[in-house]
Amino acid sequence: MKKAIGCLILVVLFVGLELQAQNAAKPALRTWKDSTGQFSIEATFVRVTGDQVVLQRTDKKEISVPLAKLSASDRQYVQKRLISNRTVAELNKAISDYTEAIRIKPNDADAYFNRGFAYHELREYDKAIRDDTEAIRLDPTLAPAYSNRGLAYVDLGDYDKAIAD
Repeated sequence: MKKAIGCLILVVLFVGLELQAQNAAKPALRTWKDSTGQFSIEATFVRVTGDQVVLQRTDKKEISVPLAKLSASDRQYVQKRLISNRTVAELNKAISDYTEAIRIKPNDADAYFNRGFAYHELREYDKAIRDDTEAIRLDPTLAPAYSNRGLAYVDLGDYDKAIAD
């Protein structure tokens, strides 16, 4: 009974942390202002194209605003979003590198675990589970692979498998 309660608490904690992470990753509806403070609009960040920031208004229409004309705080927000996008590129590069490592050394449990971790960070949970399962098959003592696979199961809503890990 105590073990079941402990597992339930862990699942609730993992679900809460994942929901918090998902909300943090989504671009937020915010009030954008120009550098003079005279212009403002409620919109969500979409992308940067050249020197233009593309925003989506509440009516779902996209507009382009020159980056240089945004307020200092909005320019900082855009910079943080671009850093986040760079992180995605780095994760994709890591996946490519670990894929090559696996091609060279197919029995490397750590390479499978690391690639699975990168997939998890990109929210590609099925791929993360596949790689973590292979890492566990190759090295049943690799505890972080069980943890990562369990988190991926939580993210997919498969709590029974998450508890099992």
